Amino acid sequence: MLKILFITKRYYMSKDLITDRYGRFYELPLYLSMQGHEVHLVCHSYRKDKPLSLKVNDGFSVSSWSLGLNPLSGLARHYHKLEQIILKDKPDLIIAASDCFQIILASRLARKYSVPLIADLYDNFLSYAASRLPGVAVLFARALRQADLVTVVSNQLAKLIASDKKIRHPVQLVVNGVTSSFAEHPDRIAAREKYGFKNNQFVIGTAGSLHADKGIVLLIEAFLDLAAEHPELRLVLAGPDKHGLSLPASPAINYLGNLPHEEIPLLLSALDLGVICIKDTAFGKYCFPQKFYEMVACKLPLVASAVGEMSLLLDDYPELLFQPDSREQLKHAIRYQMQHAIRLPVSVPTWEDQAVRLDQIIKENFGKAKKTIR
Repeated sequence: MLKILFITKRYYMSKDLITDRYGRFYELPLYLSMQGHEVHLVCHSYRKDKPLSLKVNDGFSVSSWSLGLNPLSGLARHYHKLEQIILKDKPDLIIAASDCFQIILASRLARKYSVPLIADLYDNFLSYAASRLPGVAVLFARALRQADLVTVVSNQLAKLIASDKKIRHPVQLVVNGVTSSFAEHPDRIAAREKYGFKNNQFVIGTAGSLHADKGIVLLIEAFLDLAAEHPELRLVLAGPDKHGLSLPASPAINYLGNLPHEEIPLLLSALDLGVICIKDTAFGKYCFPQKFYEMVACKLPLVASAVGEMSLLLDDYPELLFQPDSREQLKHAIRYQMQHAIRLPVSVPTWEDQAVRLDQIIKENFGKAKKTIR
């Protein structure tokens, strides 16, 4: 059993890690605690949230505080609060995640107090706008080189990180998972009734970020072309907001707003086809779309952009892929699935599965390395 300090930002993917108990940076530390570790999750909020502290179970506690009005002084306060936690709790291992800043600060603390560090990357953080601030990219690269181990969410990201010849420690793959609710397969008929989908309608949809730069415009344009040929088609979009995206005034297009995450399995079970749109960008090439595993777990036929990890995962199903700038290829892929409804025979890991994998990585690399903090 190790004492683990898990450092992350509080909000990501438009969810509150604490109140929503959502995603990678809640589920992994939660299930690590169920593997016998004592985990303290520290969440840094870039919003104006009140500080909080709670105990989830005997081995899992959560603390959170805000950046404040001044970002620089807020990061300095964050550093000193983390320092106090390290001196008090004396962790055996630090895991830092979620953005460049958390990993940079954790790296400095890990070196100062001789605590092993895992840097967990669920995206290519250098594609984030914050990485363009003066000095951030350099400090982030240095932090990765000084970490004892790096975990990444995708094979493509693993290759990118390993391409830095100055990184001499292991780069390990820990992909995303799903909650058990996605494996329960909600009743399809009841799900369609809930959303008002009729039996004769073929409903295409996606749930997640609706940023225009994620390829949603291409989906809308392709759908409108297809809807002119097939009046039974409907398009359903769900996400935090439309981020300035202008939806056509069409009765065939329905925007459901930002659904609670626990409702997503119900929505996916009601659809006939899921679409995963990814742009060929510094972000898209290295991400692991969470909705891929969610759709597969719900037995939903899908099509996806031929970018990054999707190209690898669907290598045996080229007919389900489309170039991210090709409306014609997207229409072709949708038509193909309308006829064949291929459900991918992919084994979808749960978050518990991924925590078990991370636990094994920890045991292999840090199980016997306990250091005294002075």
